[in-house]
Amino acid sequence: MYRAGMKLKIRPLTPNLWPVLEDLFGENGACNGCWCMHWRIGNAYRKRPREMNKAAFHEVVKSGPPPGLLAFMAIWPWAGVSLPP
Repeated sequence: MYRAGMKLKIRPLTPNLWPVLEDLFGENGACNGCWCMHWRIGNAYRKRPREMNKAAFHEVVKSGPPPGLLAFMAIWPWAGVSLPP
């Protein structure tokens, strides 16, 4: 919940923040198991298991540059956004 005076901290999604993204996306991988792969492979992500999309995006994160941003409110991850090429 947002409260007046709380500030968002925006950080690039780097490999050290991967566990935070996993927590934010949850077991299902955010939007229907997409793991931000829709922006890279289109609707083909739907034909792949969630685990494959997760592994593919993890490789994107590890290889750099940061493929997205994470927003934190206080110490909690609040939102994520993908910035595809």
